Amino acid sequence: MKRPTTILFGLMLMATALLAQNETPLDNAAATEFLRNMAQTALNTQHLECQFEQQRHVSVLTEPTLSRGRMSYTAPAQLSWQYTSPQPMNISLNDGLCRINNAQGEVNIPPAAQRHIRSLTQLIGSLVDGTALTDSKAFSTELNKLSNNRVQVRLTPKNSKIRKMFEQIDMEIDPHTMRCQTITLRETSGDRTNIEFSNIITTSK
Repeated sequence: MKRPTTILFGLMLMATALLAQNETPLDNAAATEFLRNMAQTALNTQHLECQFEQQRHVSVLTEPTLSRGRMSYTAPAQLSWQYTSPQPMNISLNDGLCRINNAQGEVNIPPAAQRHIRSLTQLIGSLVDGTALTDSKAFSTELNKLSNNRVQVRLTPKNSKIRKMFEQIDMEIDPHTMRCQTITLRETSGDRTNIEFSNIITTSK
């Protein structure tokens, strides 16, 4: 009979092989074409709105926290996150000014927190509209074809401000619509946030 450690090691190798099969790197020509199409889609987008489901995984909690709501983006710099559950809250960014409103009214945001929330909101906006994918100063980019036919974009921050928050950002893009379907933000602390988008509606310029 095989020892338990040998069986466990074999299962680990099988799992690693399966994971490797799920990610196939795009060659240079395919990657260049994909990024060009993504940049063109972002350039042509005037307005985008969708529903989202957000799961926040924190090491000190046994279960992730779940939030839902709607997001809307209008080029070039208007972004709104409207949380409907577990508590209603709206985070809006308009020309660099960030506002937060909850059931009690507008929330007073200290200057330091204002800068942090603005940076985070701008980052997510650039991920949603695709402009982050071609920002070579802010990120190094790795592209993989997934078994679900989506393209995985793995971004590693170069920008010092982003690097303090996140060590890696993974996105899944539908290659037919060139729209982001999921974003996974992996923090330097080991915590992570997964955002899944649905019912995406866009208006072109």
